[in-house]
Amino acid sequence: PFVSYYDERGSFFVRVPVDDKGELALPDGSVKPCQVDNENEPLVGQEDKDEEPQKVGYGTVDFEAVVDSTERVKPHGSTQLRATMLFLVVMCLEVSDMLFAVDSVSAIVAQV
Repeated sequence: PFVSYYDERGSFFVRVPVDDKGELALPDGSVKPCQVDNENEPLVGQEDKDEEPQKVGYGTVDFEAVVDSTERVKPHGSTQLRATMLFLVVMCLEVSDMLFAVDSVSAIVAQV
C-alpha cells in the first residue's frame, strides 16, 4: 500500500504508524502542506459556495520523527512499511521509459 505523502528526506519507502485497523495514524500537525506558487492553480476542496475553497495537495511528512514521537507515547505501537508518492512517480517514469524503448526497437530494425 501507498501513503499519500512525500517524505522530507526523499525516501521511496517509509515506516508509518498505523492504528488497530491498519489505517495511517499521523498526529495532527505532522503534514506540511505543499506550497503553491502559481496563482492560477485550480482550487480543490469545499463545495460550499459561501466559503472560500481550500487548496488541497500532497504534503511532506518527516516520517522518522513521527514514528519516534508515537513510540514515545505508545511504546509498542504498530508500524508498517509503505511506499511514498515518490516511488509511484518514479515507477510511472520507468514504465513509460521501457515502453518507448520497446517501441523504438521496431524503428531501428526497419532501418537495417
